Amino acid sequence: MTSNSVESGSFGRGGDRPAAVRMEFFGVVGGAFVSFALERARRLNLRGWIADGGNRVTAHVEGAEALVGAFEMALCLGPVDANVRDWTCAETFHERDLDGFRARQA
Repeated sequence: MTSNSVESGSFGRGGDRPAAVRMEFFGVVGGAFVSFALERARRLNLRGWIADGGNRVTAHVEGAEALVGAFEMALCLGPVDANVRDWTCAETFHERDLDGFRARQA
């Protein structure tokens, strides 16, 4: 079992601050990309949702700031069969009643 501690001495302090962001990924994304994102989000104990819009995938992500950043990094690289050409990430409001990380209809 892995630990999701974001504390790594004085350098890592602050990574546990709560964050809420909206991410959009553009390019050759789609179903395989969404599956990849779901697995990564669950590994990082993030909350939120992801929606496949064809050439654009949108996600609302909440969790510790450091883990949200790790999720963004993993997704901008994407799975082997995806080609992320561009992405955006912006702070947003926390959503109520989020339980886990799920796929949504676009």
